[in-house]
Amino acid sequence: MKILIVEDDKKIASFLKKGLEEEYFTVDITDNGDEALYLVEFNGYDVIILDIMIEGSNGYEVCKSIKSKKISAKSIESVGSIFSVIFHK
Repeated sequence: MKILIVEDDKKIASFLKKGLEEEYFTVDITDNGDEALYLVEFNGYDVIILDIMIEGSNGYEVCKSIKSKKISAKSIESVGSIFSVIFHK
């Protein structure tokens, strides 16, 4: 399973990546919404862990763009410590 983490806090991103890779997931990280959109379009992620407050396009804009392009992925959006899950399938 391929996972993209979009998170500007390097410690949080690293912690998530380490834990997921220990469970044998393939994980990429970016801290920028515009780069996330590029990666999502060309890398076919199964899950996107998406922070809201990021550089470039914010998390809401990224999610809206992914949905409009009908890219099939599950997205977990975070606002601080509150998570909401939005399914795009």
